[in-house]
Amino acid sequence: MLLLLTLACSSSTEPAPTALETVDVATDPAAEAVALAKASEGIKAFGGALKSKLLEEVGKGDAVVAASVCAQDAPAIAARVALDKGVIVGRSSSKLRNPENAGPDWVQAWLADNQAEVRPAGLSEVVDGEARVLKPLYIEGPCLTCHGPAESLSDPARAFLSERYPDDQATGYSMGELRGAIWATAAVR
Repeated sequence: MLLLLTLACSSSTEPAPTALETVDVATDPAAEAVALAKASEGIKAFGGALKSKLLEEVGKGDAVVAASVCAQDAPAIAARVALDKGVIVGRSSSKLRNPENAGPDWVQAWLADNQAEVRPAGLSEVVDGEARVLKPLYIEGPCLTCHGPAESLSDPARAFLSERYPDDQATGYSMGELRGAIWATAAVR
């Protein structure tokens, strides 16, 4: 009798899933935390290396060389970080200079939702087994060398940008304005 009562109390009223149904299996919170940390490290590594290289070139006073860092060095830095950290990393903006930097749909959605915000919060989430981390990028003094109002850019910088990026949308920013975002993803394992 005790066995029957135990079985009756422990039985589920939900039917077992059929072969056509999917079962939502929760991921391991520890694995999610590791993946989120990995993506955050990727952002820090990519952003740090890129900013260091840009500041070095801006400090030399050559706006064309500084602008070429984003065109030539940034993809190599992103590839190196991806390999070193095991993440996918990139940067994007709602006002793109290079269409290849559009980023995934979730990044574009964040940019669209936060463009009017003064200082929007970043993003850290796990969706479908993927850790996603996004950090907003704001215009700082050196950024204005290539992203400031068109009339404030040096003639060589304006000529380089016009030739390299004929559909450039990434000028006209002012100090402190949201420029875009740096983002990374890592698989939850």
